[in-house]
Amino acid sequence: MNRISSFLEAKQKLFDGKLLVFKPYNQQVTFLSLKNENRICLFSYNVRYNISFNELNKIIETNKVFEFKKDDKIEINQELKN
Repeated sequence: MNRISSFLEAKQKLFDGKLLVFKPYNQQVTFLSLKNENRICLFSYNVRYNISFNELNKIIETNKVFEFKKDDKIEINQELKN
């Protein structure tokens, strides 16, 4: 799984149609996808809402964010255990 290390890298991945994943402390795995040029959709198994690019920057600074690939389910669980 490829870790996203900067805001610009995350933004480029989203504009390329990629899905990003992270796990906030004591919460469930959360995904990020691009909704339109100005908004990002943040969703998990029971929550879905839109965030701005400023909020994405805060997420990158405070969490380990990875590029999600279909076959990475096992790897996600291992990487995001903490």
